[in-house]
Amino acid sequence: MKLFSRKRNDQIASDRNTALLENVSAEHIILHLGSGEQRLDKGRKRRFRADVLKLSQIRDLVDHGQIAVSD
Repeated sequence: MKLFSRKRNDQIASDRNTALLENVSAEHIILHLGSGEQRLDKGRKRRFRADVLKLSQIRDLVDHGQIAVSD
């Protein structure tokens, strides 16, 4: 009996409204989200809900070229 099957990453992204944030700066970034603080290490990518792009800190980081956003 199969209880759980993992979805591929491309299936997960298409199932939800998400955004992939990549720290392209030379330093670690602490994101202050509604659910708490999240560290985004330099050179790393992490998937978030797309509504995180509405936060002023995220918009500022994107505008200053410290975070790259992709789908």
